[in-house]
This record gives sequence, C-alpha cells and structure tokens, in this order.
Amino acid sequence: MSVVVSYYGNVESDVALSEAIAQASARNTSLVVVVDSGAQRSLGDLGENDQAQSRDEVEDRLWDALGGVTMSVDVRRPTSGVSMADTVLQAAVQCCAQVIVLGLRPGGSAGTHIGPTAAQILLDAPCPVVTTTTHLRREK
Repeated sequence: MSVVVSYYGNVESDVALSEAIAQASARNTSLVVVVDSGAQRSLGDLGENDQAQSRDEVEDRLWDALGGVTMSVDVRRPTSGVSMADTVLQAAVQCCAQVIVLGLRPGGSAGTHIGPTAAQILLDAPCPVVTTTTHLRREK
C-alpha cells in the first residue's frame, strides 16, 4: 500500500507533494510519484503563472523536494500514448494506494476549473483523493 501523487513541477505540485509526504509518513507507507515532465502537456495547459519547463528542470525540482525524505519513493512517468490520468490511476491500482493526492489551482466557486486530468482521476479513482491548493502550503 502507498500514497500516490501527481507531479508537474509547478507550485501546486509542490504543495501536493508536501501533503503526499505527510500522508505517507502518517500512514507509515511508501510514496509513488507520477511525474509529467512536460511531454504530455502543451503550452495551452500551463497556468498564467507557469513557465514551460524542460524535463530536466521538472525532474530537478522533484528531486530537490524529495531531498530529506526517508521513506521509500517510486517515481513513475507516463509512457508514450498513455495519459497522465491513466498513469496515476494505474499506479494507484498497482500499488493498492490508500490515497491519491492532487494539487489544484485555487479559486472561488465561480472561478474554479478542474482540468480534464484531475477530473478523470477524481471520478475514476479506486481510493480516496485528497486535493490541495497553494493557500494550504505546509510550512517546512
């Protein structure tokens, strides 16, 4: 059993990763990080404050964030032709995930938009899903 988190190398992902680490630690279990290094996204998928990042930049940001983590961490990436949502859902099934953690962009009810990847994960998840936003950022 483990905690699964999707990671894109943006602020929302950093908050989700922090929460996933906390969840895995509290549950005394491992962490599975599904990282999208930009291969699956187009520039249209980026938020207004996001900048296009190279695969190396996303990976470096992830490994920096995992720097002091002592639990077992499995990093997975979508394969060609498989969506990020499907990769997260497959990982959750394969590792009998206790929870999936997703980072969402904050916004009021009138301005909230959940993208197709998050919506698919939320609707098809085989376990509970915890969502985070940047205003919930944990202090380190």
